[in-house]
Amino acid sequence: MTVVAKEMELTFRIPEPGWDPLPQSGGALFSAVRRNARTPFRPTIIVSVLNPGEDGLQAAADSTIESLRAASQHVELLGREMGSESDIARCTQLLECDVETEAGSFRVIQTQVFLDLMVSRQTQTRTMLTVFLTADGADMDEVLPEFERFLSSVQAT
Repeated sequence: MTVVAKEMELTFRIPEPGWDPLPQSGGALFSAVRRNARTPFRPTIIVSVLNPGEDGLQAAADSTIESLRAASQHVELLGREMGSESDIARCTQLLECDVETEAGSFRVIQTQVFLDLMVSRQTQTRTMLTVFLTADGADMDEVLPEFERFLSSVQAT
């Protein structure tokens, strides 16, 4: 699948089987929901573009935690890793938080991946993406490998 945003094409493969794309909303570039889950909370993947800030990935990750804390009664940072590979810098953090949905209140695990990607070597243009997986802890072992396959397929041009 290919989506276009901010003068960039983003291509990726939707995890199969069982993930359905959702209509674009709330500023997300792409989102999908998993059809089958062990719990009433259905796992989601959300991809968004951030304005590349001078403060970098760690500041973006910190800001996301603060935004969640403003909207949720429980947010706990379970871990964070920084790394880079070729033209991609990466910050991955694992959170536990409470979320409210139409189906009720849930305590979920969220894997947040912040990517700083080189879009054009010629112009040295970079972009920052967020790729989040949110799932009930009971579903995480099953959906995390699917999320990792999705994440490895993401390419920006």
